[in-house]
Amino acid sequence: MRILLDAKDLIDAVEHSKPIALDKLGDWLMRHGAQIVLTMTNVTELVAPLKLGREFMDLRTLLQALERLPVCYMREGCIIMQELQSAVEAFHENRPFRPPDPYVARWDEAIQVPGRSVAKIYVGYRLDEMIYTLWKGNALPDYRRHTDQLRNLFQADRSLPKKARFSLRRNFREVTKRNLRMHGIKFPESDADRLADWIFSDPLRCPGWRLNYGVFHELEKNVNEVPLIGDIPDFAHIAAIPYADYITVDRRIAHYCLAVIKKLGGMNAKINYDRRIFGSLEKLIGSPDFA
Repeated sequence: MRILLDAKDLIDAVEHSKPIALDKLGDWLMRHGAQIVLTMTNVTELVAPLKLGREFMDLRTLLQALERLPVCYMREGCIIMQELQSAVEAFHENRPFRPPDPYVARWDEAIQVPGRSVAKIYVGYRLDEMIYTLWKGNALPDYRRHTDQLRNLFQADRSLPKKARFSLRRNFREVTKRNLRMHGIKFPESDADRLADWIFSDPLRCPGWRLNYGVFHELEKNVNEVPLIGDIPDFAHIAAIPYADYITVDRRIAHYCLAVIKKLGGMNAKINYDRRIFGSLEKLIGSPDFA
């Protein structure tokens, strides 16, 4: 069983022993045959204080304690790219869509594009050593830049007059084509609309991309919503929801996820991700699933 924690829950568990002490969390995970999913997002958020001047040795202890838990690693940042590639192949070969496997063997693979080399020459390369390398290379992500981009995108979409707005299906076509180009996925332009319609017709095709797309538009429709810095890490995990057994999500983002899941469930009853989503690790541990 794989449990994907958002950054806040991971920080609370590792640094503050909330909702339970870390060793007891380890016992609980072992008892339920569960693992904590580590991603680029939740780990780099855990060590974000490094960018504000915190001593590395403080965080080194936390990272080592984290890696002693039952953990696994997910390359969440490439899920949409891999789903679209799989969709192109399935559409071209006239066969069912096969979801990709986003899980990898080590955390450094979680921050790499598939197919590119990672530092496998380093046997026993620990998580704290990987983070130290990124920190010294000034390569830790800065989510403020992405937040500004998201705000600009919302503003641009909201400023369009009604007559200039596409229908949801046509918008999905255009965004899908833009993503294919962005990820360098080759597909005949003449067939791109049919591919997008094929994906759109069943939310189990590219399930992470479909959920991510839906949540973006639910947020954008609410003119009172202003993207916050914390939205970027939360958004990074939305596409991972179909690939984790359980996930904790900020309550505000969870509201939009559940609204989209309900709509997608009306198209395909197998879209039942709502049971996977919890507002906190405390609520997850206390749920009837783990009674």
